Amino acid sequence: MSLDTLFEHIDGVLGATVANTSGELCESLGGASGADLASVSWVLTASLGRVGLALGLGSFRSVVSHAPRSALVAAAKAPVIIAAEVRSDAQASAVLQRIMSSRWVSVGHRIVLVELEAGPKAVRLEREIPAKAPPAPRSDPRDDAREARRRLRRALASGQIGDAQAATARLERALEALHEPTANLLDPAMLDRIIEGVGALLTGDPRRAMNTLGPLGSGPLDLRWAAQVLATKAGLACGELEQASTSGAAACAVSAELDPWCRGTAKREHGLVLMRQNFLAAGRRLLDEARMSFAEVDDNAGLASCWLGQAASIAALARQERIHVYAAQEAAEKAAELAPDDANVAVLRAKLELRLGSLETAQRLLVRFTRTEPIPIAVERELALVKAVRDHEVPHALAVELSWLQDSLPSQETVDALRLLESEAPGFALVREALAWKLLGLGEYRASARLFKELSDQTDLAPDLQARVRLGLGCITGSGASGLISTNDIVQGESLSADVDLFVEVTEVGAELQAPSKAVFSGELHLFAVPDVLEFLRTQRRTGTLFLSSRQGTGVVHLSSGFLAGASTSRSRGLGEILTERGLVTEAALEPFLREPQECAPHVLGARLVSQGLVEAEGMRGALTRQIHEALRDLVGWSAEGQFAFNSDVVIEELNADVALVLDLQHTLLEVFKELDEEGC
Repeated sequence: MSLDTLFEHIDGVLGATVANTSGELCESLGGASGADLASVSWVLTASLGRVGLALGLGSFRSVVSHAPRSALVAAAKAPVIIAAEVRSDAQASAVLQRIMSSRWVSVGHRIVLVELEAGPKAVRLEREIPAKAPPAPRSDPRDDAREARRRLRRALASGQIGDAQAATARLERALEALHEPTANLLDPAMLDRIIEGVGALLTGDPRRAMNTLGPLGSGPLDLRWAAQVLATKAGLACGELEQASTSGAAACAVSAELDPWCRGTAKREHGLVLMRQNFLAAGRRLLDEARMSFAEVDDNAGLASCWLGQAASIAALARQERIHVYAAQEAAEKAAELAPDDANVAVLRAKLELRLGSLETAQRLLVRFTRTEPIPIAVERELALVKAVRDHEVPHALAVELSWLQDSLPSQETVDALRLLESEAPGFALVREALAWKLLGLGEYRASARLFKELSDQTDLAPDLQARVRLGLGCITGSGASGLISTNDIVQGESLSADVDLFVEVTEVGAELQAPSKAVFSGELHLFAVPDVLEFLRTQRRTGTLFLSSRQGTGVVHLSSGFLAGASTSRSRGLGEILTERGLVTEAALEPFLREPQECAPHVLGARLVSQGLVEAEGMRGALTRQIHEALRDLVGWSAEGQFAFNSDVVIEELNADVALVLDLQHTLLEVFKELDEEGC
């Protein structure tokens, strides 16, 4: 920003604005409201006019207005007017001197800060601000409220927790401006329940999501609609079709009072449930109505989702030989016409072609998505199956069955089916990986750990499969079965500094398993981005460890009641490097502590260094805080293709209260985003 440059190294600037001589606000800076400062600037520059000082003549004029706790400065220097709020008269003088040393010119439709005089030489600047930026319009609070409600509904239905909270804040501001109570449109407790349900649905626990969301049949209209739409999705995902149908009917009834997009969404979800119940005519009728609603608002993505859902529903029935697979192909092709670049559509079409034995067609549908990075995980998995059949590594029928089981929810039925496939193809890694994840989802840590460990010992795994195996090992570490694995198993193949804390230290082999229901949940980052995963865990005040794996590397975030307790990635700096860079410890003093992997975890390393008097506690906390910040900065920049898993059984051990950290997650993320924004990342 130009104002950042203009007032660099001047303390006490609380806020500032730049406007052109037409009165249009171009740029604002700092804590005070830009609109308020702009108003002040025009009051003060009007005073200049009343005493005969005209604007646009190129000469510098200014007025300083004194207040009890600050001073306001308005300065006119063609072609701009600058206003600033400062803490004291002395700082006001410094601001005026800095403005006097600046030169601004108009270049086309832009105003350019050209020079800052620094002694005998001028400093050339290249930063630009708009010359004719329109003034911030005064929006109607009623329009703001309508738009906030629309965004809130869409965010909740799409599982975007961060966007939902932003929309909630906007709605609260609009209602406050209207002097209307929020209770009619917002219920904080109900919203928290919905967010909890969203998290459960997107992290692989649809039954809990259904039980959380289904009872929310009363309350504000927008929240009722979102709860019932999500409950319908959850019921369908866990196979509770009767409850899903009840929620779907409720969502359709509520949507009659809302916009076409809401009506289309509710009818789509209910229609998909009816099709899975084999009420094909009723299901298709609702899907047709949903498509009409989406067409009304020109939503091609909504139209494509109807066809894709219809194709998937028919395909599931075709797998049970109730109807023919060609009907599913027809619906999938219509989805592809509307969304040709949607990898999920291509994967479903490839599954259908694989079922029919059209291996070349299946490969052709998928291979176009391998030409750009990152390659979607579902594409890589399906391509691996097609290749295995073409290379006669596994029978065609086995590959078809595995293709559907990979997407199934963890259940004993799914595990039994995968074990049968494993007995038929004991050396096929994709079967064993799928089985390991289903066992982990059921809390069978020891059996899952053994499979993941055996897979990690293989040297011929594809990179994407290696990443998923490392993630699985990370989820198990600390669960009581972790004596079967070591830190080296988890980070093999990664280039790591010695003290990167990817996973907590292992426990003894004989430790008792304590696996509460759904201690582990996992998901794909294209469904639930890293900031949204963290925000969900924060709002739910979760304690445990979040493990992440993608082509960019491997990472871990430790949480305590929703607060940050630690974080690191395979690409961010280790604690030892930060300590030595800050001069808090020498490499020679640090080296003995890095010989044992168990001592490399930052919370362990930090506690030992402090307890032995090698580093002061305050300096250690600062270094640990910096490591967390750098790790989060790395994680939020990861692409959407990767996996995450949260394990509530893996809890960071507080070895020393002097170095224990409890950082506000939301505040830390905001700092990271601000830093990235300022750097233009």
